[in-house]
Order: sequence, then C-alpha cells, then structure tokens
Amino acid sequence: MNLNLFPNETSIFESKYTCLEAIQLLKENTFEGTISSTAHKTNKIFIGEVEKYRFKIISSYPKTAMFCVFEGKIDESTPTRITLTKKFHSAFKWLFIMWFLGLTAVIFITPNKTMEQKITEAIVFAVVAFFVRYFVVKLLFRKSEQIGTEALENLLKLKEIL
Repeated sequence: MNLNLFPNETSIFESKYTCLEAIQLLKENTFEGTISSTAHKTNKIFIGEVEKYRFKIISSYPKTAMFCVFEGKIDESTPTRITLTKKFHSAFKWLFIMWFLGLTAVIFITPNKTMEQKITEAIVFAVVAFFVRYFVVKLLFRKSEQIGTEALENLLKLKEIL
C-alpha cells in the first residue's frame, strides 16, 4: 500500500502516432503558458509547455482539471512510447501544507490553554486535515486525472502498457 500524502504516479503508454506527430499534436492542442496559468480560458485541450521530447501540462477543463499535472517524456521508439507522470499540482500541495502548519501553530500559540488541551486540539485538527486531504485527492485530483488522461488518450491514440 502506497501512503504518499500526495499522488505521484507513472504509467507508460504506446501511441499510434510517430514521435514527431505526437509532439506536433500536443503543441497544436496546448495553450502555451505555465501550469500555474489555471485562470486562462482557452479552446485548446491543455495548458502548459511542450518542448522537443517532453511536456508538462494540465487540462484546460474548467474547475477541477488543474489539480493534476501531467509530465511526459516521448521516446523515439517504434511504436512511440510515452512515459507519463501524474502529479498533484504543487501550488495546491503547498497551499494545503501551509494551511495545515499555520493552523497547527495557532493551536499551540493560543494562550490560556493547558498543553493537554492543545495536544487534544492538534490531534482533532490532524484528523480533520486528513479527511480534507482525502476529499481533495479522491474527488478533485482523481477527477482531474481522469479528464486529463482521457483527453491525452483520445488525442494521441494512447494505449497503456505499464
């Protein structure tokens, strides 16, 4: 069982397109910008960067799609292989970590409470934070991952092999 706090999963796909065709398709369907450009509205499928044999993109689907970042490496093999890593967006990861640390600090800084009360509150908060993290990962990240993976599979005619 993998107990990562935030998802980071790698899969290998084969594409029906050649390496150069796959790169060209990605470039044509990606709004060029950084993956922090989540506020952009575009008619393109993805937002991000496509370089020679690498890409780092998020889905442009509104609301939940920005939680999953897709980092890919395209090999010049025949058939074309694409190594795809799906990661929790670092901006949201740091937002969660800062929220958790900030509120934990507030619990321990609060005056007029015994250490026992502070520890009890910290434990209760940690449980609540775990459920918030579960909700964000299970619902928002997985939905984002599903939308983005389907878009990549349809665009590049991908078939997962590992």
